[in-house]
Amino acid sequence: MNNFVINFKNFLKKDYFLYKIGYCFLLFILNFYLAKHSTSHHQLRSSLETFLLPFFFFSLGAVAFAILNSVLFSLILFDIFVVFKCGFVTDQNIQAIVGTNKHEFISMLHGSNCIAIFIFLSLIILSGLFSYKVGKFSLKGLFVTALFLIIPIAHALHIIAMGKYNPVIKQALIKDISSCVRRKMPGIIGDVEYAIVQFMFLHKDALFQFPPRFHEKQDLSIRKRYNGKNHNIIFVMGETSLASRYGVYGYKTQNTTPYLDMMAANKKLCVIPRTHSAANLTGFSVPMTFSFFAPNQQDLLLSEKNIIELARDNSYKTFWIASQDGSSAYARTYGYISEFSDYVTRQDFNNQKNGVNWQDESLLPVIKEKFLDGNAYKFYVIHIMGSHENYKDKRTAEDISALPNADEYDQSIHRTDRILHQIIDMADHELGDYTLVYTSDHGEVVGMGHGLQYGGYDQYNIPMIVRDPTGEYCRYVEKLRNVDGYYSSLMNKYLILDMLGYDIDPKVIEEARHTDPILHSDAKVYDYKNIPVSN
Repeated sequence: MNNFVINFKNFLKKDYFLYKIGYCFLLFILNFYLAKHSTSHHQLRSSLETFLLPFFFFSLGAVAFAILNSVLFSLILFDIFVVFKCGFVTDQNIQAIVGTNKHEFISMLHGSNCIAIFIFLSLIILSGLFSYKVGKFSLKGLFVTALFLIIPIAHALHIIAMGKYNPVIKQALIKDISSCVRRKMPGIIGDVEYAIVQFMFLHKDALFQFPPRFHEKQDLSIRKRYNGKNHNIIFVMGETSLASRYGVYGYKTQNTTPYLDMMAANKKLCVIPRTHSAANLTGFSVPMTFSFFAPNQQDLLLSEKNIIELARDNSYKTFWIASQDGSSAYARTYGYISEFSDYVTRQDFNNQKNGVNWQDESLLPVIKEKFLDGNAYKFYVIHIMGSHENYKDKRTAEDISALPNADEYDQSIHRTDRILHQIIDMADHELGDYTLVYTSDHGEVVGMGHGLQYGGYDQYNIPMIVRDPTGEYCRYVEKLRNVDGYYSSLMNKYLILDMLGYDIDPKVIEEARHTDPILHSDAKVYDYKNIPVSN
């Protein structure tokens, strides 16, 4: 008996058995936390699978285990950061992360807390050192652990095989099957699987067809079509703009919008109060303005004519000029729409000579050139970077000089005011006869971001500015306002269609006025008054 106890103690000491169990249990707890903050009911099973995974790594040897386990641990920590920031880890969060372009990644990294980065790197290094210490190659260990891992691997392969051989599911193989795997395996395993699929294979989705296939079906809300009411329509889509930080909306702390203030005082534009977006993520919100994509009708993005196609059908020459990209998985919904335009340039598309980049000022030469186009009817979409995190690089020396005591977000709003000033000046000189609308894709919880599960209403509170010399559309917007008193960005498409000369069934508009759905960052549909505000 004594020999058994001594041998067992030596075994524990020699193979670091208790340390390994403790470490695996730590990963179990962390993954269970992640799985609880995911849209799934398989938290325990998934966490047990994560508990087993390090045992497989242990048997690969010190170097291999140190590398693999450091990667695993860093991914878990990053996933936990997403939970802290957004409240939930959703498919849309992962798409946004994977789809972040180089500039956005560097920009947000520069805006990160240095202490948090130091702690993150320190934990990764400690994890690597621990892994190197306890890792030991064992063929027997690999075989035994592999037996335990067969079940989750077979489960994932079964789901994928369903998509490959079922002709109905096959159409959704890339996105929906991957999402299904993630729901069955919530936590780090499912999240990494989904991220890899989004990064490597989403280009096979219909959204990635180029050139895009024009649609034949027209939305049933359209009754007739007449000659366009406006020779030149300019729609400026902003980014991450919180209306309550705009001077023209009554903000007094800083003079963030001196140009818009002056225009409003001289009655050269109207400011639409109580306006909210219908989504808190760009990939959802922008398509809601330029297509019939809606919280409860998401299939219409690919099945019906979008606003760009309808503009072209009514003899408008269409232009899409953007400092935002449109090729990544996250940006693809509106990148897809942009490519129906007669002319499109983005930082990632048709940009060999234009010099367009993430800085909104880079758009101005292209805008001026295209304002000179001789077509009688023209529709311009200008998609700017606005105030997207990190706010620091969304302002210039001019904005800092104008508002030296303001925070970086207010200075970025001041910059957007200047961009609008320059666009309107060019339109006055080059177009003369035009109507302009400026709004934003969504708002911002300043200092925290958007796409937050419990971020509240600031991430929906957006500006809406209409420059219309006749006042017709300032009045028409009020007719589109919901019966609850809010103007929803879902009504933007009807506003644009009226400008383009389309007659919309008033019953459709009246029905829309009696509902106020939003598509939240957890991909669920809520009434605007009932969005998640606390956990």
